[in-house]
Amino acid sequence: MNCQESWIKILEKIETKGDNFIDSSGKEYLELLNQKISISDVSDYKKPIETMMRKMDFIYPMIDQLENVVLTNKGLKTNFASRMLDFNGKDQLSDYIIPLLKKDRESRRAVMVTYDPEKDSIVDSKTTISLINFFFRIKNNKLYTSVFIRSLDCFVGLPANIVQIATVQQKVCEELKLLPGSITLFAGSAHLYKDNLKLINKVK
Repeated sequence: MNCQESWIKILEKIETKGDNFIDSSGKEYLELLNQKISISDVSDYKKPIETMMRKMDFIYPMIDQLENVVLTNKGLKTNFASRMLDFNGKDQLSDYIIPLLKKDRESRRAVMVTYDPEKDSIVDSKTTISLINFFFRIKNNKLYTSVFIRSLDCFVGLPANIVQIATVQQKVCEELKLLPGSITLFAGSAHLYKDNLKLINKVK
């Protein structure tokens, strides 16, 4: 299943099976817990966000901006990029993941963490980071990427997340001369806001 198909599938699943909730601001949403989103073909990683930009009034950053920020930590403000590329001075991607997998292609230790308890484990925080970690594994000359996201708006947020995760995967593939394998996202809370349901029908 490619990126567009996986995106539409999770939208339909939440819309038909999601439980009703109201968030702290009073907005109604549908939610499924602990959802796995599997993308076996990542070649169309730009398509979901291109669909949103073509059919919706949502204003996203340009795709090249989304790709650039996760590799340079410059431009857009994003905890995900800043924690990946500078976690207390550690560039987890270039200083750890890539050297580790170059040295040991069988490694199961290729993990990047973006959650920082000193900054995020605050009871009244409104900005706790959503994308918590990456796990990379090489098999049959392909790089397989797994990501855990604690809270995922699958309509508005997932298209941008797909672009960013695929960009990180591509970077590692280029450095190690690998082909991109599947991307698997695990969402603790996979949800849709009810006021977007009519818009969702435009992209399905």
